[in-house]
Amino acid sequence: MLTPPKKTTELEERSESLERARDQRTRIALLPHLSCVDLAKMLLGMTLCRDVAGKVLSGVIVETEAYLGPEDRACHSSGGRRSSRNEALYMKEGTCYVYIVYGIHHCFNISSREPGAGVLVRALQPLCGLDLMRLHRESPKTAKRRALHRPEDIANGPAKLCVALRISKTEIDREDLLSSTKIWLEEGREVSEAEVGVSKRIGLRNAGEWGELPLRFYIKDTVYLSCRRKRGGSS
Repeated sequence: MLTPPKKTTELEERSESLERARDQRTRIALLPHLSCVDLAKMLLGMTLCRDVAGKVLSGVIVETEAYLGPEDRACHSSGGRRSSRNEALYMKEGTCYVYIVYGIHHCFNISSREPGAGVLVRALQPLCGLDLMRLHRESPKTAKRRALHRPEDIANGPAKLCVALRISKTEIDREDLLSSTKIWLEEGREVSEAEVGVSKRIGLRNAGEWGELPLRFYIKDTVYLSCRRKRGGSS
């Protein structure tokens, strides 16, 4: 007589996901220490995971920007600035740096090898937990729009993905992606050089020639980007 398959409980599923994440973090930790630009490219195709009250939300990183440190006029460490606000950029590579713009919007970054440098994660392709991400994104303004019914509009921007994954400065800033149980990276899909688009970074002002450098990287032919129209001659 065949034994019916064991029903997997929610707790067991979460445990398996976290165990898998620990294995993936071990493999990621074995990667060579990368420069900011190389990290920005390497992150494309990787899966960003977030544990929210026992629910694991995840998405594939499809767009990044590199901020090269004190010499970069667009970087928060420009000119060697260092404070409690941007201290995460000076911590070891793989440290989460979350900052707030306009007093309300959070943006998620990952520190790289160089002191003061980091990569801004600009957009995700949602994988797991889409309904919960959509719920997080709902507000009086979005409730009447149909945009959030489309997966490509859930996390297609740095502030949007932070809302969708509940990433805040209070909870995530200075978290270590290699050891955190709140947020981590998992191996995703391989992205070839031919699939990677390059352009200048988006929305920079008063950065001079630094605003024109090709430091934005994205997966071509995806609808999940923060900017889909041609900008800076590349996307």
